[in-house]
Amino acid sequence: MKKLAVLIFGIALIAGCADKQEGNEVVVSYKGGVLTKHDLIAHHNILKRDPQSRKNPELLGPEEILKHAINMEMIIQAGLKRKLHQDPYVRQELHKKMSDLFLKLMTKELVGQIGINKYTDEQIEAFYNENLNLYKVPALYSISLIKVAADNSEDIYQKIISGEIDFETAVATYSTDERSKANKGSIGIRSLNRFKPSWRNAIASLKQGEASKPILIDGEKYIFMLTNKTEEQLKELEANRAKVRNDMLYNDYRKAWENIYSDLRQEFSVEIDEKNKFLFMQEMAGQAK
Repeated sequence: MKKLAVLIFGIALIAGCADKQEGNEVVVSYKGGVLTKHDLIAHHNILKRDPQSRKNPELLGPEEILKHAINMEMIIQAGLKRKLHQDPYVRQELHKKMSDLFLKLMTKELVGQIGINKYTDEQIEAFYNENLNLYKVPALYSISLIKVAADNSEDIYQKIISGEIDFETAVATYSTDERSKANKGSIGIRSLNRFKPSWRNAIASLKQGEASKPILIDGEKYIFMLTNKTEEQLKELEANRAKVRNDMLYNDYRKAWENIYSDLRQEFSVEIDEKNKFLFMQEMAGQAK
């Protein structure tokens, strides 16, 4: 909480909120700003929510509040003097706190209250039918694998499909993946999108009990086997009406915020430098590799 308080005070200073317009209520003046009576009261309200202050109520006395507030301001001024607020990471930390706080304060003003009870049965049914993918339980694949050196993978595959050895024996004999080998090759059961992207096409094309041809992934060969699969299922509307209603509410808020953000970009004349955007995208793509 103290860290949050420091950040909030710092945000106020950096945003230029500390001034001397309320000179008749200024309690503390210093080079760079002031602390008014209202600042100190707000500081008290923040600190009294701090677990440390609850354990030590003497820290919430007027003199201690004043002392703590001044100490925080001095730390902030020292940081400003060293231009810490110009560091991109510090700025983004401050801006994150500021945007979260302002969002909380302005939500009702910006989007109002969207009532969950306004949806009719017909609207709920229409939303459900238009968004069936949200209510599908995906097919689950139970997969075993053998990870082998590339040079002998074809021989191992031929032994498996010819029946010379079964899959579990091939795992025990040839697999170099110790974790799956300890489970007789099994890597568990999950939906297709929970497997590594480079594995998905091979897994999706398997029939139950079928082993895949060796697939080269990151310099090593893998042989997959589908040991079991559950079929995709659709959740019934009547059993999930409350969830559908909540999804509609979320969707309405999302659309409302998209419109708000679009309006705010126009209000504050947002412009994007396409050249620097391209350079940013290139750098981010490089980091993702």
